[in-house]
Amino acid sequence: MGELRRLDWIREAVERRVPSTGALFVSDVHIGAAWGDPEREATLCDMLANLPGSIQDIVLGGDVFEFWYEWRHVEPRLGRRLLVVLEVLAHSRRVWMIRGNHDFAIGENLTARGFKVLEDGLCLEISGKRWLCLHGDGMAPSDWPDRLVRRVLRHPVSQWMYRHLLHPDWAVGIALRTGKTSRAANPGPAPNISQYLKESVRWMQAYGLDGVVHGHTHRPLLWQAEGRSYVNNGDWCQMKSRVLIGPLGPELEILP
Repeated sequence: MGELRRLDWIREAVERRVPSTGALFVSDVHIGAAWGDPEREATLCDMLANLPGSIQDIVLGGDVFEFWYEWRHVEPRLGRRLLVVLEVLAHSRRVWMIRGNHDFAIGENLTARGFKVLEDGLCLEISGKRWLCLHGDGMAPSDWPDRLVRRVLRHPVSQWMYRHLLHPDWAVGIALRTGKTSRAANPGPAPNISQYLKESVRWMQAYGLDGVVHGHTHRPLLWQAEGRSYVNNGDWCQMKSRVLIGPLGPELEILP
């Protein structure tokens, strides 16, 4: 029962699937992190400004920011140029922001800018095919520590304590320093990448999906078989990888 409740969002996402002509999926930009490409925000903005006209949905698949939290009158001073670019794009395209394990507290401030903020993910329908998009933390069976941390950090009590007991300067500083201990992104399959693939195939069979696209692991991978596709986006913070989904299927690109 616990597993079924945890995955209820997938069934609901499929039922509420969004028709689309084409989508961009990009994740793990980690704006504000001390590691990674210092020009990551600028290159992302340039890429977004030159998207093909067929792209109707821009899906930011989590961890766009190394940390994000919203107080009543304060928010982190991160990604200002990116937010302006996305606000402009939101007038002509849909901009989705999926919460990641670093920017799990994105919310009303970004919704007010015209973005659609999602707790878990969404399902897009492109030329009759169903694509599930999510961040990916806690996805693999061995990711139980991620699932535990996710429940603790997103719990209303934890949210209240962080908002009321820490000054924003301290809160953001602590979060960014903690992020420095994060792993460096390396190309090639992650040690448990087979679990992500196996779980995605199970979801595709159980929920009638044609593809699953996620980030989180910072390892790009495209797998296709029997008309189904699994795409691990990689990251933008070091590799500048992105996924384009169109009528002919997914393209995983690593830009120069």
